[in-house]
Amino acid sequence: VDLKLKESSDKLAQQIDLKLKESSDKLAQQIDLKLEESSDKLAQQIELKLMESSDKLAQFTKEIAEQINARLMAEIMTLSAQVKSNDEMCQMRLELLETAHRKENEKQRQQPHQIV
Repeated sequence: VDLKLKESSDKLAQQIDLKLKESSDKLAQQIDLKLEESSDKLAQQIELKLMESSDKLAQFTKEIAEQINARLMAEIMTLSAQVKSNDEMCQMRLELLETAHRKENEKQRQQPHQIV
């Protein structure tokens, strides 16, 4: 009886060990699978967030560049208008000087020459 009890006990212990090992292996596989799935999902989320951030940064950079270009164009137009205005003023002064010089020459031609 003791021998049979011992054999039964050993057999039961082996079965329990086998079941524990199988359960442990199955649980380890499930954990590995879940970890891999979670890792993949997290990697995808991170990649998506990085792409979104990259797109937002690109859009922000584009908007800043457009604003800078608009300001530069406005400044160029202002400076161009100032240069044109300065050119026009110089041209008017030149015309006035030429007119005054012509009038002076005509005046001198019309006056009789005086000998001093």
